[in-house]
Amino acid sequence: MTLTTTDQVLGTTLLEVTHHTLYRFPRRVTHCRLTAHLNPQDTEHQLVRRHSVTIDPTAEVRRQGVDARGNLVLRAEVDQRLDRLEVTASTFVELCTRPVPAIVVDVSWELVAGEVSHRRFWPFLLGAQGIPLTAAIDRYARACFQPGWSLGEGLIALLDRIGIDFADNVESARRGGKESAELAGLTIACLRAVGLPARFVSGYRVHPATQHGTVHSWVQVWTGGSWLSVDPTLGRCGRLGHLELAQGRDALEVAPLAVEAAAGGRCLRETTIRVRHVDMNALLEVEGAQESPAA
Repeated sequence: MTLTTTDQVLGTTLLEVTHHTLYRFPRRVTHCRLTAHLNPQDTEHQLVRRHSVTIDPTAEVRRQGVDARGNLVLRAEVDQRLDRLEVTASTFVELCTRPVPAIVVDVSWELVAGEVSHRRFWPFLLGAQGIPLTAAIDRYARACFQPGWSLGEGLIALLDRIGIDFADNVESARRGGKESAELAGLTIACLRAVGLPARFVSGYRVHPATQHGTVHSWVQVWTGGSWLSVDPTLGRCGRLGHLELAQGRDALEVAPLAVEAAAGGRCLRETTIRVRHVDMNALLEVEGAQESPAA
């Protein structure tokens, strides 16, 4: 793994990402509740231009809010008999390619760990579901974060070791498998074991060339002044090119979509994510037409 360090913005891409999920219930349900982290927020790596979520059948109750971690969250309830539920999210977003500033990765990892004391970091230092803080994890992590090393050196060693020791999982995750969440959990456990705050991130890994995307998980580690993105699936830091949906303590907190159905049994879920390049001028024309007053 290597780290590119510069403050230069390398490029911006405007994409339309459509996330469609179909739930099929083995028998009709009378009530369905869903929680969606599908509305991304503006960050230094992304600018959201438009976003919408449709639910079919239409939800009788629909509330947009902010969760405990500051993520935008949609909570909705469908109170009728149904055997299927469709949720479609459409997002127009600018992704900015910005590598990691050199000062971020050159800082001592021991310095960062030693200065973490504020309670806002506590949730990102403790164990959680899928993030075990065991003696074995501690040994695994400390073999990578040696005394006197920089944060960048420790991250390189950790991601390289995970890439070797869990090569099959990495390969499956790169093909779009669910292992990216497991790899993110392992990486977070290792970072927390050495005292570095780390949080779980959910979002999309986009493939504009094939008009395809996948639900993806990665990590953000605290560097002393900001959060640095780390992807054990790709073995990369900082410049990922992913679309971030939400961040939190563990995978359960930031699942893109969670559905609870009353007496519906185990449902079948089909998810499709489509990605396409969008011409900026065309989007500006549409936005201008929507804002213009009627004649």
